[in-house]
Amino acid sequence: YEAGYFFDRWKKQTIEVEQVKSQQLKSELNVLKNQISPHFLFNSLNTLVTLIHENPDQAAKFTEKLSQVYRYILQYKDKEIIKLKTEIDFISAYNYLLKMRFEKSLVIHTEIKHEDLEKYIAPLTVQMLIENAVKHNIASLSKPLSIDVYVENGSSLIVRNNLQLKTEGVESLKTGLDNIKQRYKYLSNKEVDVIKTREHFMVALPLIEVSPKPELIHS
Repeated sequence: YEAGYFFDRWKKQTIEVEQVKSQQLKSELNVLKNQISPHFLFNSLNTLVTLIHENPDQAAKFTEKLSQVYRYILQYKDKEIIKLKTEIDFISAYNYLLKMRFEKSLVIHTEIKHEDLEKYIAPLTVQMLIENAVKHNIASLSKPLSIDVYVENGSSLIVRNNLQLKTEGVESLKTGLDNIKQRYKYLSNKEVDVIKTREHFMVALPLIEVSPKPELIHS
C-alpha cells in the first residue's frame, strides 16, 4: 500500500514538473518569436524612407506589397511551425519588395520538390536569413548578390549566398542566427548548421516531419 502511495505521488509530481517545464519552454519560445516582427518592420521602413525620396511611385507600390507581407507576419508569427510551401510563397512576395530596390543587383532562386514543400519549418526563418544576407553583403550590378534556397537530401532546407561582406556600417548578424538556433532547440532534435567558406555563407535548417497538431501547425 505504501509503495503504491509513494509511486502515485512520484508520478503526480513528475507530471507537474513536466507541465511547468513545458509552460516555461512555450514562454521562452514566444519571446523569441516576438523578436521577429519589429526587426522586419524597422528594416522595411528604412527602405521605404529611401524610396519616398528617390521614387514616389515606386514607394507607393512598395507600401502596398509591404502591407501584404506584413499581413503574413501577423498571421503566422505566433505559429510554432508552418508548411515549407507557406514560407516559400511568402518569400516570393518578400522577394518582390527586395527586387523593387535592388533590381538586377539581387537574384533569389528557389528550387524545391513538391514532396518537400509539405514538410515543416519554423515560420519566417527563411525571410530572416535572406534579410541577413542582403544586410551584410554588397549587392550591386558589378557584384550581384545571389541567394539560393533549396532542399538537400530531403532533410535540410539550405539558404546559401555568395560571400561579399560589407566592410563597415553593419552590425553583427549573430542576433538573427541566434534567434533561429534557439527556436529550433524547442522544435527539433537536430541543430541548425552554419557554414562559412571563402566564397559562400550557408545555413541549413532541419525540415520537421510531424503528425498534424492543429494547435501547433498552420498550412
